[in-house]
Amino acid sequence: MSGMSISRKKYYISSFFWGTLAKLITAVVNFISVPLLLGMYGRANYGVLSFAQAANAYISILDMGMNTGAVKFFSEWMAEGKSDLISKTARSNITFYIAIGILNSCILVLLALFGRNIFSVTEDQFIILQKCFFIIACFAVFNWVSTAFNQLLVSAEKVSFVNKMQCATAILNVVAVFLAVKCHLSLVKYFFLVVMISSLLLVPYLIMALHLHLVDSVIPGWFWSNFRIVFLYSLNIFALSIFQMTASSSRPIVLGIFSSDAANISSEYRILTVFPNFILTIGGILSTLLLPKSSKALVLDDKIAKENIAYKGTFITSVLANVLCLPFILCSKEVISAYVGSDYAYLSIPFIIWLLSVLYQTHSTPCNSLILATGKTKWIVVSTAGACVISVAMNIALCKSMGIMAAVLSYALYVFIVITAYYVFYYRKILELSGFRVFKSFLLPTLPGFFSLFITFFIPFDALKIWNSATRWTFVCKCFVKSSVWCVLYAGMLLLILLMNKKIWSLKK
Repeated sequence: MSGMSISRKKYYISSFFWGTLAKLITAVVNFISVPLLLGMYGRANYGVLSFAQAANAYISILDMGMNTGAVKFFSEWMAEGKSDLISKTARSNITFYIAIGILNSCILVLLALFGRNIFSVTEDQFIILQKCFFIIACFAVFNWVSTAFNQLLVSAEKVSFVNKMQCATAILNVVAVFLAVKCHLSLVKYFFLVVMISSLLLVPYLIMALHLHLVDSVIPGWFWSNFRIVFLYSLNIFALSIFQMTASSSRPIVLGIFSSDAANISSEYRILTVFPNFILTIGGILSTLLLPKSSKALVLDDKIAKENIAYKGTFITSVLANVLCLPFILCSKEVISAYVGSDYAYLSIPFIIWLLSVLYQTHSTPCNSLILATGKTKWIVVSTAGACVISVAMNIALCKSMGIMAAVLSYALYVFIVITAYYVFYYRKILELSGFRVFKSFLLPTLPGFFSLFITFFIPFDALKIWNSATRWTFVCKCFVKSSVWCVLYAGMLLLILLMNKKIWSLKK
C-alpha cells in the first residue's frame, strides 16, 4: 500500500473518529441534560430557547455560501501551492465575517426590541427570549470570525483538530449543565454559559492557523480581486443555502408564530430534534471530510477518485446511516421514554418519520459534496426552492391542527423532493455518474437493514418480566437489547450480501 493511500485512510479515520466522538459527547450531554433542564425550567420556558436558537440559525444564511466556497478554493490553492493567494483571501474573509457578525448582532437586537408581536408567547416568556437574543448578539462577531479560521483548517485537512476542539466544547457544556443544576442558575444564565463556550472555539482555531502558516497575519484586510473569486462562486451556494435553511430552520419559527400552543409545541420539537440532528451532524462530518477531496478530484480531473467518492462513498455512508437511524426507529418509544419520560411516548410516530427522512437525506452526502465542488447549482437551486415553498406552506397550513407532526411531515416531503431531483437530473447530467449505481449503493446496505428491523420487531421482547418496571434505565436496557439483536442480524446479512456481490463481480470479470 502506498504512503499516499495510508495517509488518506489515516485522514478519514482520525477525522471521523474525533468528529463522531464530539457528536457522541454532545448527544450524551443532551440525553442527560434535557430532562434535567425541562424539570428545572419548565416545558414552556425551556421551549423558548428553540425560538432564540432557530432565529439565529436562520440568520446564519448571511454566510452567503462562503463556508463551502472558501473550503473549495482554499483546498484547490493548497494543492497548487498558492500560499500568497490563500493568505490575502483569508484576511479578506476575516473582514467579511466581522461585517456579517455585526449585521447578525443588529438583527438580533432589533428582534429583541421590536419582536414582541412575532412570537406566540407570554410576556414573561418573551422577556426570557429577549435576553437570549441579546446574549447571542454579544458573541456573534466571535462566532462568525471563528468560521474563517475553521475553513482554513478544514481545507488543510486538519479536520481531526477541529473535531478535537469540538470535543472540548462538548465537555465544557457538561460543566455548564452541572453548574446550572448545582447552583440553580436561571435559564438566561445557563444560556449565557452555553453561547460563551461556543465562542471560545475562535482561540484554538486562530492559534493553529498561525502555527501552520495558513495565513501570515490575522489583521483584517481587503483584497477584492482575490476575494471576488470565492465570493462570486459562493453566491451560487448562497441561493441554495437560503432555501435549505428556510426549509430546516423555519420549522420551529413557523410553530412559534402560527401554532395555537407555541411554547409547548416548540418544546416537543426541541425534544425530537436531538437524535435526528445528531445523525445529520455525523453526515456533516462526512461532508466536511469529502469536500476538500472532491474539490481536488475535480480540479485534477481524477475520474477514479470521483467515482470512488460517489459509489463507494454512498455505500459506506448508507451503512452508517442505517446503523444510526434504524435502531432508533426500532426503539422509538423506549428512546423517548428513557430520554424525557413515558408521558412523551406519543412523539414516537413523528420521531420515526423524521428519522426516515434523515436516512434518505444522509445517504446523498458523498454525491452532494461532488455537486458543491462543481459549483453548478442552478437546477438544484430551482428544485430546492420549489421544495422549500411547498414544505413551508404545508407546515403553516397544518401546524394548528397537527402540531409537531406538521413540521415533521413538511420537512420529510422537502427531503424527498430534493434528493429525488438529484437522481432524476444531477447525477447523470452534471456529474456524469450513473444514478442507478448510486441508488444501488444506497439500497444494498439499506434493504437488509429494514429486513433485520422487520424480524427484530416481531421478537416478543415484552414477554420478559424484567421489563415490567417503567424506569428510565429499564427503557435504556430494553433499547440496548433490541438494538444489539438488530445489529447482529444486520451485520450477518450485510456480510452475506457483500460476499455474494464479490462473487458475482468476479464471475463477470
